[in-house]
Amino acid sequence: MLVILDTQWFLHPWDKPEGESSHCDSKSATDVTIHLDKIINRNQGKRVVVAGHHPVFSYGQHGGVFTFKDHIFPLTGINKNYYLPLPVIGSLVPFYRKFFGNIQDIAHPVNKALRRRLQETLQKHPGIAYVSGHEHTLQYIEHDSVHYIVSGSGSKSTPVRKKGFSRFASSEIGFARMIVKQDGNAEVEFYSAAGKIFSSPLLKIKSTK
Repeated sequence: MLVILDTQWFLHPWDKPEGESSHCDSKSATDVTIHLDKIINRNQGKRVVVAGHHPVFSYGQHGGVFTFKDHIFPLTGINKNYYLPLPVIGSLVPFYRKFFGNIQDIAHPVNKALRRRLQETLQKHPGIAYVSGHEHTLQYIEHDSVHYIVSGSGSKSTPVRKKGFSRFASSEIGFARMIVKQDGNAEVEFYSAAGKIFSSPLLKIKSTK
């Protein structure tokens, strides 16, 4: 079963339908996680996949991971040929995004609050998978028996690091594929232009029958 979340709605800083002007039953992040929990509970024993644009965990640029080049030659982020050394000054942006962040970064308080609510809900259901993009990377992260899959490097890639709860991380151009078998078993596969570069079985879902 696939559940799709519009995570950008919660991070959107401008006018949006809220309160009585919204036709959606979920008018806050708390409402969303309550309804999400109810949906998952109604489908106990099934392989549930939750999809949202923003990752719950990430070890890429939105998670504050930058390369040495980003610190010394920050203008290459604008144009790959702008190799003007700006030590110290070049570290200001990586430092800000790692510890403070704009609203699209996981360090930002609003983003952090959304991720915390999602994590608290998902970890109640071992074996569930949360898939996302946003980061231009390939990542497989497992934490509290929840599978977090990031597949956002279909046309562009940015640096990523294998750390924390990460089991796989790649900045190659590619995509992830999740295979769900008839017996309920599942696995995730990651591909680049060269072919399959990583695969892992996912925790088996306990049947309620």
